[in-house]
Amino acid sequence: MKLALFDIDGVLANDSHRVKYALDRQWFKYFDKKLMAADKLWPQGRALVDRYAAEGWVIAYLTGRREDRRQVTEDWLDDNGLPCGRLVMRSFSDSMPLANFKERYIRNVVARENYTDVVLFDDDPEVIRFVQEQVGPAHAIHCTWHVKEKPLVKLAKV
Repeated sequence: MKLALFDIDGVLANDSHRVKYALDRQWFKYFDKKLMAADKLWPQGRALVDRYAAEGWVIAYLTGRREDRRQVTEDWLDDNGLPCGRLVMRSFSDSMPLANFKERYIRNVVARENYTDVVLFDDDPEVIRFVQEQVGPAHAIHCTWHVKEKPLVKLAKV
């Protein structure tokens, strides 16, 4: 079996209308449930999920969103007709950099589950760099249809 992990914000969800709050570090506003529910679906992300699902990959979602946003995230995935799959979110108390969070999850999946391939699709170049460096180049692919603002990339660093 093969596992395709998809980031949500910037890869599947067009969060452009919320990015200004992230840049100002207004995280509660950025993760406002009504604003998140209003995210449009990136067509490029949709095409990627559909392609991997059609090829028989197990689809899962690995996001920096926190557990207290699980319901709005599940509703958004469902409302946009995305395939069912495991949704991995951060605990509210988790303060580790995003790159570390995603790398640790991928390492655990590779070590504990019976997948022949595991790949992460993410829009954050720092997350991609770190996962490729720590786990291997084939485990992370940079999605570039939504260019991450430089200050946000710095926040993902280890």
